[in-house]
Amino acid sequence: RTSWLYGIHGPNFVKTMISLAREGRPIRVVADQVGSPTWCRDLAEAILKLVSTDAFGIYHISGSGQCSWYSFAREILARAAPGVHVEPIWSEESGRLASRPAFSVLDTSRWVELSNSPLPDWRESLSRYLAMSS
Repeated sequence: RTSWLYGIHGPNFVKTMISLAREGRPIRVVADQVGSPTWCRDLAEAILKLVSTDAFGIYHISGSGQCSWYSFAREILARAAPGVHVEPIWSEESGRLASRPAFSVLDTSRWVELSNSPLPDWRESLSRYLAMSS
């Protein structure tokens, strides 16, 4: 299992934030939901390691560290569109029909024990992703 994926292909939160900033649209992001952003490239490398072992079962693999969607948005825009304002909101204000858990950080200890290495910190991965995609 993984969480908060973003990558080169397809829509994702990082691309949405950058797009909203370029369009000059107001950016309002929930600040009361916490998780671990995960770059697809880091996840793919971890999966390759996992399938090369004899291990089986369910593994949680996600970027190291944690943040709120609001903090993630601020970090994205600080790097990709400095000066763009992000307004924090509560989940109830987001207008989403489906409720989301307030805390969705996964316990990756089983993966770390097997691989001897957690995925990089989400900030480091975001920097590498932005450098590749710009």
